[in-house]
Amino acid sequence: MKRTVDIILGRSISGRQMRTAYLFIAPVVLYFLITFSYPTLQAFWLSLNRWSITGSEFVGLQQYALVSSDKLFWTSLKNTSILTLLSVPPTMILALLAAVLFHSSSAFPLRNLFRAVYFLPVITSGVAVAFVWGWVFQPDIGLLNALLKFLGLKGQLYLSLAVQTAIH
Repeated sequence: MKRTVDIILGRSISGRQMRTAYLFIAPVVLYFLITFSYPTLQAFWLSLNRWSITGSEFVGLQQYALVSSDKLFWTSLKNTSILTLLSVPPTMILALLAAVLFHSSSAFPLRNLFRAVYFLPVITSGVAVAFVWGWVFQPDIGLLNALLKFLGLKGQLYLSLAVQTAIH
């Protein structure tokens, strides 16, 4: 109790540091409570009611008892558990191994090549998107200007305007 009072009042350097740390954590905790806890409690409250097109009727835990006696529920729960156990741990282990390989320089001599190969799909998708949008906004053969010309409107110089603005 004395330690808590020291932290709140900031009587020592470590107490002030702890108080500052808690103040920095407070918005995240508040955000978590608002975005996670409230919807979870709301969903639980809604599950205690039987809903129809005309309204709702409070039934308590009756629906949970009904679900727990359903064989399909237990089969689904078993399948979900197996899928989770077979997918989450290997994914976490592979991600940790990749992080270690990215970070360690002496343990893995081909680190830079591994980084390039690993991040290549991330980079190429952005490049592909840039090429597609570049083609759409092309002044002579662009898809957007072709559509405007088909409608009888004058084509625009979308990309050249952006380049001229950036230069000047």
